[in-house]
Amino acid sequence: GSVGSPRLALRRMTAHKPADLSSPSLRNDAGLMAALFEASSEGILILDDARRCLGANPALCELLGRAQEDLIGLLAADFSNAEGKPWIEPNWEPLLHRGLLPGELTITRPDGTTRFAEFRAQTGLRPGLHAAFFRDVTDRVLAQRWLAERHEGLDARYRLIAEHSSDVIFLVSADGIIDWVSPSVKAATGWTPDELIGKRTTHLADPADPDAVGLHRQRLSAGLPFRAQMQIRTRAGDLRWMELTVGPVAGDDGKPLSWVGAVRDVQARHVAEEALRASRDLLAAVIGATGEAVYAKDRAGRYILYNAAAANALGRPEFDVLGHDDTELFAPAEAAEIIAQDQQILAAGITRTMDEHLTLADGRTHWLLSTKGPLYAADGSLMGLFGVTRDITDRVAGERALRESERRLRELYNGVDSILFHRDGNAPSVVLNPTAARILGYPAEQLGDRDFWHDLIHPDDYPRARATWDAGGSGWDMQYRMRRADGAWIWVRDRANRTFGPDGLVERVFGVVSDVTEFHAVEEQLARANRVESLGRLAS
Repeated sequence: GSVGSPRLALRRMTAHKPADLSSPSLRNDAGLMAALFEASSEGILILDDARRCLGANPALCELLGRAQEDLIGLLAADFSNAEGKPWIEPNWEPLLHRGLLPGELTITRPDGTTRFAEFRAQTGLRPGLHAAFFRDVTDRVLAQRWLAERHEGLDARYRLIAEHSSDVIFLVSADGIIDWVSPSVKAATGWTPDELIGKRTTHLADPADPDAVGLHRQRLSAGLPFRAQMQIRTRAGDLRWMELTVGPVAGDDGKPLSWVGAVRDVQARHVAEEALRASRDLLAAVIGATGEAVYAKDRAGRYILYNAAAANALGRPEFDVLGHDDTELFAPAEAAEIIAQDQQILAAGITRTMDEHLTLADGRTHWLLSTKGPLYAADGSLMGLFGVTRDITDRVAGERALRESERRLRELYNGVDSILFHRDGNAPSVVLNPTAARILGYPAEQLGDRDFWHDLIHPDDYPRARATWDAGGSGWDMQYRMRRADGAWIWVRDRANRTFGPDGLVERVFGVVSDVTEFHAVEEQLARANRVESLGRLAS
């Protein structure tokens, strides 16, 4: 079958927990690795155990002079020329055991041109997956060859390449004097070759960074090639980040006669890397400081990000969660429900907010409000799923208590034997409980009309009731007669309280109207008995 695309190979690589997954920058933005793979200035080659190419980024395709589709499936030896193949075959197995091997490679392009590359091969990124990183050093190699033949008849081809290289090519004597520098130095630093030839290399160094100068002197004294980044002082006086690749040109005795090097302007890359690093650090700080659980999973459901809040809730350290899935963290039923929800979200490609019911570190079952959505790489491919979860157990308990309280209040409101009412300010309508219809026999919507209510009051009692309502104050307590729907008159006791707003106007009226007909009849009987008793005493 097909071995897949380079992006697929990279996603396979990032889908498993690598050795350096503890790095916050890799955990917080796994999708960024795919973007770096595409944008890297270094050529990146991904291989399987059989040395077949699984992926190649654009920089490697440019170095090899081949399209990506032409490279997939080729053996590593096919990338080199005839001299390189015998070297690769016997060194592959030792490389697998050592894990890391640097070297240089000569590459013959399909168009017949030759390029020279510096590489480092790294194995064991995951089982069956290896990588090699290539850097085009053709300019440096050609310059070294030209300088090595400087006293024996210089090859004009190498001089032409050195003089027209976009990198700055330079030759430095053993005591640190600049003997020659390519014309490209003016574009990079503002200095002309004539202004630099005869000067010491320290003339270009950052005066505020003596440690860097001392470190480079130590490397030179060791007689070994090296590559480093440092800030170079331009003619305008500002500093720019440059990448130096320096190697010795040895004499007959093996000691360095001089040094040849290439300088590349990496200011833009350095600024971008610093900005990216700052962005990563800020993102890591925000995710780490938030009280909500923030996490991300790959497409297989394994955790690739888990912040401190999530780890605390689960009661497991972060390293004990990364690389594991929900079946290893939760009870089987809970894990199955989470996995089913995640698969629905990935299939639909949308973000959802839902309630989850999980058992956490304290042994209690918690209600969680989770927002989950698909996680995409820079190229738009689906990487997995992200989630943000908040513990709402206390809120759910409060809502349940409130609903229970409302239920009890509603039962009391509907079941009480008295008429309960309230109205806003002096509004013409009144809200009544169902008891009003049971006591008076009229529909509730009629009784809610204040004018209709007033029409039911006995004509002899209405002036007194009206005067009480209009008197103002904080409320009232009075009795009057009302006509029921069957024509009978009943006595009611009307009690109410008023509340007032900041402007002094009535804001709300609450009250209760009770049927006191029986009580009133007893009072009348008692009054008649008292009168009879009084007449008896008077007759005596």
